[in-house]
Amino acid sequence: MENPALKNGLIGGGICALLTILLGFVSPEAYIKWMSSLPYVVIIVFMVLATRQQKEFNGGMLSFGDGFVAAFVSMSIAMAIWQIVVFLQYNFIQPELNEMAKQIAIEAMDTMSGMFSGMLGNDGVEAMDMAMEQAKEDLLDKEQMISIGATIANYFISLIVGAIISLIIAAVMKSSNA
Repeated sequence: MENPALKNGLIGGGICALLTILLGFVSPEAYIKWMSSLPYVVIIVFMVLATRQQKEFNGGMLSFGDGFVAAFVSMSIAMAIWQIVVFLQYNFIQPELNEMAKQIAIEAMDTMSGMFSGMLGNDGVEAMDMAMEQAKEDLLDKEQMISIGATIANYFISLIVGAIISLIIAAVMKSSNA
């Protein structure tokens, strides 16, 4: 495969998919709490690899535009693969992750509530408690944590963040005389 962006996007997406499935089965709670961020690191690594390989493919020259395209396309492909796998995992492969994610989110809310309660007066604590209870009810009423709408929204948000990261990678890796 001669297109570095496509190649690295597919490889990065495949690794993210594999990590997601394996970590979800090996340690679901740890996966939900913090390991689910690991694929972001993998994607950034493959964005850099795609840009470096594009520079090599161009004989050592890399314009800012070519660098941006290589990084952004590889990220877009890897992110699409990963988001699809996450959706499938939460909705078909391991639907029990939905309930586990809800409980972890509620525990996090309780922890934050306790942290802020000392800083607020009685009225503030009362208002925060009401807001937290409403948020918990809304969370528990949700059938799915990862719906198709949320997956699409996450993907488009990732494209925006990925574009910014791609701009940085392109600026750092471009040839000085390109």
